[in-house]
Amino acid sequence: MVQTAQSLLAQKMALESLWNKKFMEEGRVTNEMQQISRQVKEVVRELIKRSEFETANGNSTDYEIHAFAG
Repeated sequence: MVQTAQSLLAQKMALESLWNKKFMEEGRVTNEMQQISRQVKEVVRELIKRSEFETANGNSTDYEIHAFAG
């Protein structure tokens, strides 16, 4: 199923919130939190891919460098 950029951003924010909650509960980074971090990176990569596609097609002017998704 194709997700909109807004739904991807909402998913990213929810995952980050979950990660923060887990950190507050555990006080350290756990294996589960590392998995959440990987999911965040996947969502960010998808958002960047879409942004680059839109830029290539003249639909956007976002030329920011996104180092987070490395």
